[in-house]
Formats: sequence, C-alpha cells, structure tokens
Amino acid sequence: MRKKIEDTKRWLCRMNCTAAAHHPPAIVLFAPRKGGRFFGALFHTKRITMDIIHLPHDIQLVTLQATSFPDGIQATFDALKEMLGDMPTQTFYGVSHADPQGRILYYAAASLADAQQTVPGTKSFTIRNGNFISLPVRQWRENIPAITTTFHTLMQHADIDPDGYCLEEYGCDTMRCFVPLRPGHVPAQTVSLTKRITEVLDDFCETLSKFTDAQLNQAPSEGGWNAGQVAEHISISIEALPDGHTAEANRFIDEKVIPINDVFLDFEAKYESPEFVLPKQVTHDKAALIKTLRDLAEKHAKAATDLDLTVLCMDFEFPTLGYMTRYEWLNFFVVHTQRHLRQLKNIYRSLNA
Repeated sequence: MRKKIEDTKRWLCRMNCTAAAHHPPAIVLFAPRKGGRFFGALFHTKRITMDIIHLPHDIQLVTLQATSFPDGIQATFDALKEMLGDMPTQTFYGVSHADPQGRILYYAAASLADAQQTVPGTKSFTIRNGNFISLPVRQWRENIPAITTTFHTLMQHADIDPDGYCLEEYGCDTMRCFVPLRPGHVPAQTVSLTKRITEVLDDFCETLSKFTDAQLNQAPSEGGWNAGQVAEHISISIEALPDGHTAEANRFIDEKVIPINDVFLDFEAKYESPEFVLPKQVTHDKAALIKTLRDLAEKHAKAATDLDLTVLCMDFEFPTLGYMTRYEWLNFFVVHTQRHLRQLKNIYRSLNA
C-alpha cells in the first residue's frame, strides 16, 4: 500500500509539469489509478464546495499516444494537429492513465465535428456520459500547484467512480478540473440551483420591501436607476427561459457558467443593458413588483427541478457566448439578480444615509 501511495503522489507531481507544458486550450484527462482503483482517500485538504456537472452524451475522441510522459506531450499534440490537417475539430483533449506497473500513458486527443470520422494512425476513446465532480482553477498558467491541490480535493469525494479519470478543461484564464462519479449517482445539482434561485430572489424582494413608496421612485444622489427601475429590469430580464425550441448539447451543461459569472459578478465593471430589457415605467408599485418577482422565483425554481437542464435553448443566442443550456440560463438569472441586488442595497443605503 505504501508503494501505491508514493506512486500516486509522484504521478500528481508530474501532472503539474504536464499542465505547465500543455498550452492548447483543451480538456486533459488523467486517470490516476492502478488495478482500477482510485487513491483519492489518501489525501486530506480543506473542505471546498464542489459542483456536480452532468454530461448528457458520450464524446468520441481520436487519440495519439505520447512516446514519453510528460516530456513528449507537446510534440504529440503537434503531431496530432498535423494528422488532422483541415478536419473540423471541436475540442482538443489529453487522456492519461496509469498502467498496472504505475507508468503513465498519455494520449493527445481531439473530438471531431463529424464524430463518425476516423483518422488513420489514431485510436478511438470515448468520454462516457454521466455526472462529474468539478472545481475551477483560475489563472492556471500562473497557479500550476493549484491543479494538484484541486485534484486532491476532488478525489476525496465519496462517490468517485473507481474506474474513472480526472478531467481538465482549459480556458484562456480559467480551467476546470473534473472527476467522474460512479454510475447511478444522483446529483444534488438541481437542488442547489433551486435553492440559489429562491434565496437570491427572496433577498431581492426583502430588500425592495424596505423602500418607502416615495423612495422606490427616487433616484440616488449619484444618479442612475431608482429602486423601482432596478426591480423592473430584473423582472424583464428573467421573465422566461428562451426554450420554446431546444436542441441536444454535446457538452457539459455548465460550460458557460464560469464566463457568465466572471462578467456579471465583477462589480467594478459597468455595462449597458440592451434596449429590450430597459425599464420603461415612470412610476412603480412596490407590491406589484414584489409579487411579480416572487412568482418568477417559484416558476424558475420549479423549472430547475422539473425540466431537462441539459438541452440548449434555441430561441435566443447569448451575446458572445452563443446558445446556452437551461442550466446556464437559470444560473445567469441568479448571478444577474445578484449583481442588481447589490445595486439595490447600495441605493437603499444612499437614500437612508
């Protein structure tokens, strides 16, 4: 057992070198296992809240094995890209696992736009659909040690798939680490989302109720919208999911959550709202606004529980991000409301200073 522990620790140290050398925006899969067993229970780090993410469909990959690990990774990606030529690709990946002797086998990989297409000289690999435990690593290029710490944390989850792997999804500044959960695991994701929807709109309505009727329509001294306009803007912005038409999403249901959160929870940045969500009323009725918002909270909490959150909503394309899943839209409703809840509380403090 001691040898297995040391082998796994050495593997995790080498993983840091891999991430530092691996520059293509990609998802990298690592499988720290021997004989089909994970060693997550060997590590102890501070408790962190983890997300449970659902991948609704398999992802087919073409792979090319690296001649060495980690030194041969970049050359293998370069060789794979040359083999792919002008073939349309969706995402580049890396797949790795430990063989029975504890040696790391690494494969550069890619998903093709045509999942049925084959590439001579490569082998196929399938990322199976299911639930994954996930944590982000921000500014990962400058924070390589955090990758190891993050996987230490993920592998402590009680429901890790013993035959699973670790998954890294790379963005420009943020990467996400994933580990698959055992088949049949029932995620608490929808419960968490329902709670977030309910809590943020309850807080918004409670804050709005503190305004007097006169204050509701009074602009703050520093200018900008009054409380009634902020509430009207939220009621318009989160009125409905754009899901009259839907389509299957061959990706994780929360792929766009981090970029959405990075934008709307950056309270120092200022943005112009689109014309169609601008408040239009001159005066506002507090009771009517609160009723509308509480009705929306109930409607969206029910949607988070009852609807298929994995599908893409095809009635509206989010600017710069494209079509989003129901899960991503409901998350947007939450963080957008959080942003304006902060604004609402600032207005109340300004009027009651």
